[in-house]
Amino acid sequence: ESRMMPCQLLRISILDYLWMLASALELPATHWCSDPDVPWADCERTGGTRMMAELPGIVTTMPPWWENMPNYTRQCPECTPIIMLCPSEDTGGWDSGDMLRLGGAMMLEIINKQQWLLPGYELMCEYYNDACDTDTAQRIILKVISDHPYKYVAIGQTGCSGPAGAIASTSPLIKLPFMSWAAGMPDLSDRQKYPNFFRTRIP
Repeated sequence: ESRMMPCQLLRISILDYLWMLASALELPATHWCSDPDVPWADCERTGGTRMMAELPGIVTTMPPWWENMPNYTRQCPECTPIIMLCPSEDTGGWDSGDMLRLGGAMMLEIINKQQWLLPGYELMCEYYNDACDTDTAQRIILKVISDHPYKYVAIGQTGCSGPAGAIASTSPLIKLPFMSWAAGMPDLSDRQKYPNFFRTRIP
């Protein structure tokens, strides 16, 4: 008799919940099927892989849950929004972006609804798929920050240690704090090398 670990059951329940929701996230402006002979609606079902470029020149695969991920609903419309840049592991070697996004959205809803941690402000995430890839994560940070140098107050979300290390090396140069959810690489505890890096999980 096969037994599922609690984390596997949690992942299944989250995915089931996502599929029950109405479509929420819009498709990226640039998306295509890797097999040009397969229509987008049939991509991956009859052949090909769903691809996307959220930023020009940065190509990743599109996660299967994309159109079913609920958008964040603002909890304090009269508050001033402050934006975090949130590279997410939506695909790649550790593709837990669905749980990271849902968990992050739940915490943002609580924080912004209570209004005691950041009174008068609403903390929000702008997500990009870093595909758990160091080069992709670094390119996302450099591209977005160079285009919008004063838009973001922090970097968050990233769970893979490789991308987290690359971002942690860059964050002091762009003067942004960086909070990771699950990056477990012990080297990231070096406060001299990574002064702007923090995490909720201690290795």
